[in-house]
Amino acid sequence: MLLTDDGAPDPGVRAAIAGAGAGDVTSYLRAIVALCGARLYLPFVDNREAGAHRPELAAAGLQLPTGDRCLLAFTGRDAVTAWNPAAWGQPATLDELAATVAETGATELVLDVAGPVPFSVGQDILAEVAAGRRLVALSDGGFGWAQVAVVADDFGSGASIG
Repeated sequence: MLLTDDGAPDPGVRAAIAGAGAGDVTSYLRAIVALCGARLYLPFVDNREAGAHRPELAAAGLQLPTGDRCLLAFTGRDAVTAWNPAAWGQPATLDELAATVAETGATELVLDVAGPVPFSVGQDILAEVAAGRRLVALSDGGFGWAQVAVVADDFGSGASIG
């Protein structure tokens, strides 16, 4: 079976992010749980100088008034286009984005900066995700970090099991 990705956002992820707008911790953590299993997009923009022949792609970020830098990501291609019609979105997982935040020296990840609902993931959450952990909802209504296990397959490469 061939799976295709049309770039549409996951409605459950968007709903969780919208629900986190209320400002309570539980709704925010539910959004993080949804993001831990989501396909997101890391946007790239062409930073070539006028007259350059080859594109120079760079991951998009924003400089904050505090001097800190945030990396941008999006829940669907529609949100990438709403932010910058010329941007190109590379599918990514939250753990890949967390690693990119660390590599670029950014302090947070901002999702869907141009809407439908902007959402920020801070360094504390990103550090856990980059370390191979996923936030999970517990049966008692709480939340906890689960370590992603990596097992060798028959071909000697690793496969993650969440």
